Amino acid sequence: MSDPNFETNAEVNRRDDGMSLIELLVAMSVLGLIVTVIAASIIVTMRHAPQASDRVTVARWEQNLGTWLPGDLASATWPTDTPEDPDSPDDPAEAVNNPDYEPCALDMCTWGENILHLSWFEDSDDIDVSYRYGQNDAGDYEFRRISCRNGSCEQIILVREMPPPSSGGEPPISVTFPPDILSTDPNGSPVVNTSGRRVSVSVTGLDGLELLSFTGGGTELVDLEPAAIQPPQFLQARSGCGGPISLIVDESGSLTNGDAAQVRAGVKSFVETFAGTPTQLQIVGFSSKARVLGGGSNWNKWYDLSDQATVDNLLGSSSPINGLGNNGATNWEDALYRVFYTETGQTYEALGNPANPPSELVVFFTDGMPTYHRDEDQTGAEDPELPSGDLPSHFDANNTTTAFYTQFDPKAWFRASWLLQQNQTEVIAVGVGTAFGMSTNLDRDTDLADPVIASDWAAPEFNDSGDSYSDPRRIPAEVALGDLIAGNDVSNYDGDITGRYVKVQYAGGWDAEAVKNADMLTTTDFSQFGGALEAIALSECGGTLSVQTRLQSTGQPVSATVTYEVTGDGLPLVESSTSAVSKSAVFDIATESATDTTVLLKPRTFENTGYTPVSWQCRSKNVVVTDPAKVDTVSGDPADGLDITISANEALSCVLLVQPA
Repeated sequence: MSDPNFETNAEVNRRDDGMSLIELLVAMSVLGLIVTVIAASIIVTMRHAPQASDRVTVARWEQNLGTWLPGDLASATWPTDTPEDPDSPDDPAEAVNNPDYEPCALDMCTWGENILHLSWFEDSDDIDVSYRYGQNDAGDYEFRRISCRNGSCEQIILVREMPPPSSGGEPPISVTFPPDILSTDPNGSPVVNTSGRRVSVSVTGLDGLELLSFTGGGTELVDLEPAAIQPPQFLQARSGCGGPISLIVDESGSLTNGDAAQVRAGVKSFVETFAGTPTQLQIVGFSSKARVLGGGSNWNKWYDLSDQATVDNLLGSSSPINGLGNNGATNWEDALYRVFYTETGQTYEALGNPANPPSELVVFFTDGMPTYHRDEDQTGAEDPELPSGDLPSHFDANNTTTAFYTQFDPKAWFRASWLLQQNQTEVIAVGVGTAFGMSTNLDRDTDLADPVIASDWAAPEFNDSGDSYSDPRRIPAEVALGDLIAGNDVSNYDGDITGRYVKVQYAGGWDAEAVKNADMLTTTDFSQFGGALEAIALSECGGTLSVQTRLQSTGQPVSATVTYEVTGDGLPLVESSTSAVSKSAVFDIATESATDTTVLLKPRTFENTGYTPVSWQCRSKNVVVTDPAKVDTVSGDPADGLDITISANEALSCVLLVQPA
């Protein structure tokens, strides 16, 4: 995914004091800055972009201006100046008011004022994007992205409650462009545009103060003089590690006391693996209905795993994780509702509140099949729920059997599946326990050419002798869970799981690389639950290095921008920054599980920060690393950095402690 570059007011001031364009560009922060911008009272809701293959997940594209805009700018091709002069450099200014731009016939394409128009081809698809500013029906001003792929259009609201236009009618969104490639300064000297065709899009507040600025480069389609383009010296770090993750944990009565103890230990292992990374974690427990751990009377509770005190609390004796139990029914639907919706039934995307962000990944653990639905017990509002009359008759039945481990409620399954399909967030399931070596007790009508589950749902005699998979009337427990995640209709299972979902089964170890593409992880052994969660965490953050700058006296992150560099043999120099709006700089280091990668990590400079470095501390799975073969100081001066060796099966985090200069 393309990460945005971000320019704060402080950086603009430094530029005025003599900072070069190159230095300005490399000082711009990556996604971590964007993700926490609103936490600094900026109205834009940030969410890391989805993936354009090398980025994280598609869900991250759908949330905010900071995610979408830089990627669109990087993808766009500027229209040529004129057909008569095709060899002239393309003019990005025409992207704002492209004479060839023809909006679609839908109302969304003509709503408000077009601020920026971009277009490009992607795998032979014609992509057309318009950013528009205007007033909604309630009278509030919004910024929207309207995207059309081969003529099929959709829109998303990126920024709500924007400032109104100025007294002159100008919107608070402005677009500026760099000098022409070979333009001249006021003295007649050539101006070399070292950043190619980079465009800045700025948002200003009521008082005209620039709140934030995004910068990205469009594709240049013509040949330019080699001397006219000097690429930036540094590459921006890009990482998929971090963001809001919800962990759903089964607390039903089918868990034994020993199982529940393994669950608590496994959840803590999940926390340990993410410790020090810019990950927000929400833990939802469920049995007959759902609850949020540590939330008290609040509907939500997010834990910042980049904060050591928070991690210590979650792993300590007073941790809410210690309260995970084993009593009650199994209400998949209410658990999913608690993750995707507010207490009033609004989606978190629509809410647009950075304190309650939409989950970018949901990890859903259960030890069996659903036995309850939200008509029987629930939290929150009634809606959204499956519309009346939309339940197929062959699902309109309650629990089919009293068999303990594979009791199954068809209506509950269908309602949970419907709710999940209303949301496009990435979900990975973890099925653990006896049920995942058995089949559910579903009676199938095998006399039909295209069999469906019989309308009477008469369950066959439960059989735990190991031959239940050969009974065509039985559906493996994993199919019910796998089909839920993959969006399949469990009632059309024909005895073959091929192509229904992607499963990773425990076979003496967990493959974090395979987990990246899995719908579901399964094991009958609860002692492997923690390993399954760890594999999921490593599929997100394995091989990454997270860096923070904190004050030695208080442990609090410093507000000054500190830029870090990472270099290594055969690796390009990569940079990322910590600042007032981004506590963590994250680097992708190791990509192959069998290979260790050694890099040099160091701050670029502490000039103008007001601080001096004091010491380093690094952790892996929340354990301080003392092995010099893993982490070693370059010299006695912490400003000289660390030699670090990291592998793909760990997420390493380092903190540079500083003191006022």
